[in-house]
Amino acid sequence: MKRTKAETEKVRQLSVCEPNELALLLANGELSWIVDHFGPKSSAAHTVLLCRLVLAEGELVDGVLEKKVPVLVQKAIDVNFERLSALLCVIYDYGQFGAVSQYLQSVVELITRRQTLALDDVNFVVRITNHKPNRKYLRQAGFLAHFRADPHFQLLFSYIYKDADVSDRAFRRLCLSSEVCMYRELLELRRSFETFVSVVSENTIERLYDELELRSSSKEFSVWLEIAQQEPVKSVADIGFSSAVEFLERAQLQHEAQTERQLQQAVDSILARVKQGKSSKYCVPVEQITVQEALGGLVSDSLKCEVILNTEEQQGPKSLATEHGVFYGDKIIPFKVELEEMRKGGFSRLTAVVDAQYRADLADVKYAISAGGQTRNLEVQFPKWMDQLFSEHDDNRGSSQNDSNFTFIAGPTCSGKSGKVSQLVNSSNGRVLVVARKRKSFDALDVSVDRPVEYNEALANVRKLAASLDTDPEDIYDFQSAYAFYKNVVEPKWAFFSQSPETGYPFGEVEKPIEHYNAILSFFRQLELADKIQHYPNARYFGQRITFLAFDEINENTHLKYDHLFILDASLFSAYEFCSVLERNTVSLKSLTVVGNPLVARTQSLLTLLPFTDYLTVQHNIRQELAQFAPGTVLEAPLEIANPGIKDACQFVTVNTCESPAGHGFQNLEEAEYCALLFIYMVILGYPASEIAILTAYPEQRVLVNEIIAKKTAELGISASAEVLVATEKNGGKYRYLLISLVKTNSTDVWTNPSIALGTVQLATHGLYVFGQRKNYAKTIFSLLPAGPLRLAATENYENCTRKVSDTLTSSTAMRSASQLEKLVAHLVSQK
Repeated sequence: MKRTKAETEKVRQLSVCEPNELALLLANGELSWIVDHFGPKSSAAHTVLLCRLVLAEGELVDGVLEKKVPVLVQKAIDVNFERLSALLCVIYDYGQFGAVSQYLQSVVELITRRQTLALDDVNFVVRITNHKPNRKYLRQAGFLAHFRADPHFQLLFSYIYKDADVSDRAFRRLCLSSEVCMYRELLELRRSFETFVSVVSENTIERLYDELELRSSSKEFSVWLEIAQQEPVKSVADIGFSSAVEFLERAQLQHEAQTERQLQQAVDSILARVKQGKSSKYCVPVEQITVQEALGGLVSDSLKCEVILNTEEQQGPKSLATEHGVFYGDKIIPFKVELEEMRKGGFSRLTAVVDAQYRADLADVKYAISAGGQTRNLEVQFPKWMDQLFSEHDDNRGSSQNDSNFTFIAGPTCSGKSGKVSQLVNSSNGRVLVVARKRKSFDALDVSVDRPVEYNEALANVRKLAASLDTDPEDIYDFQSAYAFYKNVVEPKWAFFSQSPETGYPFGEVEKPIEHYNAILSFFRQLELADKIQHYPNARYFGQRITFLAFDEINENTHLKYDHLFILDASLFSAYEFCSVLERNTVSLKSLTVVGNPLVARTQSLLTLLPFTDYLTVQHNIRQELAQFAPGTVLEAPLEIANPGIKDACQFVTVNTCESPAGHGFQNLEEAEYCALLFIYMVILGYPASEIAILTAYPEQRVLVNEIIAKKTAELGISASAEVLVATEKNGGKYRYLLISLVKTNSTDVWTNPSIALGTVQLATHGLYVFGQRKNYAKTIFSLLPAGPLRLAATENYENCTRKVSDTLTSSTAMRSASQLEKLVAHLVSQK
């Protein structure tokens, strides 16, 4: 394909971009242009550019490029691309095995010319040895003979010359390597404890247990957990920024990708229902689409279309979409509604705008689905000191002048994070904003907050002042009358005194007139704020030095001004969510403090994106059974007082009923009853309901638990409501007591995810009670809890219990079923 002189110059300029700049080309449309102009006659600079783009994105990001993979590999070999092995790793992971095998001989010859193996080479060899023919070829070629003295010799030997799993020696080398997550097999071992114990030998576990200096009742689990919590290697595709602006770009791309995944899931769910012959108010068949006109835009052209919908089976005057939706045929096509007319004769008409790139796909559209959304753009202006935070070229980061601006606090539950945050908040000068995933996280803070004066109290203070100045208090009945009193009486008296101090202070005998007058002014300021709060509830934040907001409340407070920002639960915030908080106010920001628990950090969480050095390793005021889930920490002053009315502080209670499908998830009736009744039992004994949480695997089970609690409490004549959480959601804060319903019996499902399982147990500090089938969860972290029937002692009370965990509880009763627990609860209520 012949290129113009201008196009050739454009390629030349792009080819000298840094990798993190290349990672952003997808956002501004350059990638499609490059791929379209790529062919067998491309220049060396053009080929190198494409190779670096693939590495920067970590995937084959364009369908056209995917078809040209063999040409790309051959060109990369021809120009002797320096990271050829890394490029082939990406191509292999993307499923393009054919291209890798086709050029395997040439690539191996290039690698063997080197004196030492690069990490890219090792990763490439590890991948291709997944296939037996490749292992045979490497043995026949005598590949390892060239690298007998290489540090990776034993590792590659275990892959090439042994068809079994990774050898003990090689696996130990991997576990202690800083690049541990770069290896394909080990990544699988990190994700699944079940896979780990099936692959790794007992000798390897013993050696790693000793070398890592672990202390736990379960050696297998503690070794796996130590490996599983190691941070993934940061690639340019994940951390493709060297400035605050590029960090913002990356956050936007992540959010768009997440939005796209959510859209795809929503569409698949709706279509699955329609294909089963069920109706859906979100999905309407499309009879015809006609393009009316083409619209020009700054970024791309659009098409205005007339769409005829078959609404014969739709019941009621329900609108298809308020603004956004998608057409679906063979692909998802986003559209924006401009006009939707009322139905007539089983049909309705829609005027929609779609991107011009989908013109050829409109003929295949079958459905219009109101499941669309629009990604919100972020406009964040970072202060200069924060821009330095993101700079990978700042070698002095963490010990430079940014120390006073930026603070990281990381550690597991009960490690003292809240104490450090409280000290920083109390010592901050200026306005402070503290943001958390949920308001529950604020409970652990010890922060002195000024209580806003209520309206009636503020009005009474002004009326009292009026009486002391011979003014009838009845004349002051609201803020407006109080303001008139200030302008006509108070202010003139102060003005006269300030001009003639010898006349005497007009507001009584005081030693410090200025301070006293400031106190008088505060009465009017308090009344003004209280008046605004009555009309505008969010105004209370403007009258406080310290503001606490859950993330969901941020959008309701768009004009907050603050000097110091604290992000709690940082492991549960994405880069996009972090930027959406900064969007409110960053120009005047003087300091940022990020706090989180690395054990529960999920992919692309803020803790994995930003470096932390201050990791707290000492836990306080937590159960011994719960402290074991944070390996590498030391437990000081563990909890000794037992949970009132319950024999064991932590326990796995076996429930032998199976789950049943419900909606898109599952429900387990007996587990739900167990959790609901145990919660009610604890409330009857005096436990604060706010310190108890019930957690389950599915939203459908949450609905069932809430229904049972509402029904049982109504029948018993008591008032109690529980906070019921879902494990897959982002749950911040911590609770003293946690009741868990595992739900599934034929598989461990969501609980095989380390971040979900660890994030769950990290919510509890005083008690953890898990309900499920023990035998099915033998290879999960819940197996570390003692098993047995739930033993209760209703004679104890929450307020006056002095029994220690080590004490013998002789008068307890074993609950063999949920119905037996229900009888006990009913008996306790009748005695009340």
